[in-house]
Amino acid sequence: MIEKGAWVPAALVLTAEIVSFVAGVIAGFVWVPFGEDHPEWTWHNYLALGLVLFAALGLLAAFGITKLTQAARSAAVEEKNAEKLTADENIQEAVIPTMRSLAKLASRPSDQRAEQFSKTINNVMMSRPLLFPKKNTRMIIYQVVDERNKSRRLESVDFYGRRANKPRGFKDKDRGRGQRVFEWLDADDAQPRFIPDVRQEPDFDTTEANGYLTYISVPIVSDGTVRGMLSVDAPDSGDLDETDIPMLEVLAYALATAFVLRQR
Repeated sequence: MIEKGAWVPAALVLTAEIVSFVAGVIAGFVWVPFGEDHPEWTWHNYLALGLVLFAALGLLAAFGITKLTQAARSAAVEEKNAEKLTADENIQEAVIPTMRSLAKLASRPSDQRAEQFSKTINNVMMSRPLLFPKKNTRMIIYQVVDERNKSRRLESVDFYGRRANKPRGFKDKDRGRGQRVFEWLDADDAQPRFIPDVRQEPDFDTTEANGYLTYISVPIVSDGTVRGMLSVDAPDSGDLDETDIPMLEVLAYALATAFVLRQR
């Protein structure tokens, strides 16, 4: 597929080549050979010479445009490669510390895991500016709190971003937002939920948004048991997209393991 605007330099090159060719042909017709009848230059010869020079300049312009276009394309490719390399480096910096912390958590005796669990949570939080560099993006880790004879709740363990917008919890069977979240989490095939714009959701009350218009939520599940939820939200629609989901799933898996190890 031709990129937007890519036809412009190609059209300029083609135009320059066509004009040069036509000028060269005309020059051949108007040139008057020297001889007894024409011992000196005539205006035809000057015109032909001008056309030849014009044709040469046209070909030179076409060559220059081609080289400049190639240079611009090479620069664009290098920039894309650099961006990809930076993104890959950010992913590694975001995930590797969490995985190392998780390994340390698993190696600790059961009664010595509290501190390392907190470090694992902190490492996940520190991945937010690397994976989601936009300033006002917020990452939240929720855990399920299940008290006897009481309904379940989702409470915030920690969050990063927009400190003024403290996350609110979710309560099961509240006939509102909490019940909807738990119905989604309890589904056998609960999948990550990406909402590009909450204003387009018919059952979403925008007064509940708490400073965001788009979000991604990923279940934290281990052995079929819902342990919590990992969410990222942002104040502008378009700040998040579906390509962000896989990394959140990786972090959610790490968190599920951390929750299980803490309780053992």
